Amino acid sequence: MTPPDTSIRPRKAPAQARSQERFERILEVSAELMATSGSGGLKVADIAAAAGISLASLYQYFPDKTAIVATLADRINASCQVYVQDAFRPVATIDDLLVAIHAMIDGYFGMFLSNPLSVAVWRATQSDPRLQELDREDCEKHAMTLANGLRAALPAMPDIEAIRTGRVLGEAISGTVRMAFGLPPEEGLATVETCKTTVLDPAIRACAARWSGDPTC
Repeated sequence: MTPPDTSIRPRKAPAQARSQERFERILEVSAELMATSGSGGLKVADIAAAAGISLASLYQYFPDKTAIVATLADRINASCQVYVQDAFRPVATIDDLLVAIHAMIDGYFGMFLSNPLSVAVWRATQSDPRLQELDREDCEKHAMTLANGLRAALPAMPDIEAIRTGRVLGEAISGTVRMAFGLPPEEGLATVETCKTTVLDPAIRACAARWSGDPTC
């Protein structure tokens, strides 16, 4: 996989307390502005003004707005990765796997509903080619978590089959959640439940029947 373009990363990691505070202030203000207005019309000058610093000071840390969005995306993605990996850590059976997958899709849908910044950052990663690789990397990590869960519940499942299935399941989950948060809340929730009962659960049961040798799964 091609590594992300380094131009979308911060120029430097702040070492001293004052620099760290300024760095975090830039991110805090950017998050607030994006959560309320999205990223489309956001300008670096607006961020600097809201943070109470000069443009020159901001540019010491970030080369442009894209680098700020990328840093916010990295933090959101890292938090979600921890949540999902924790959900999958106890998986040892098919029932455990179903519980973890349900927690994964519920957690993502809940995040998009409750955190406008997540929606704004995701939309920014879709519209900016330099940020799209971040989203692809995040999806691949989730696919590997799903693959590891499949292998834990179905030790006979070949690695390549688990990886392929993990990627398919991951696409189903991410696509459903991204569609659902654009719907009225009740319809979005119903859409997530439909994904569980008509896509995810049958797919896992089919894997179990194939790789456990138990047709009743």
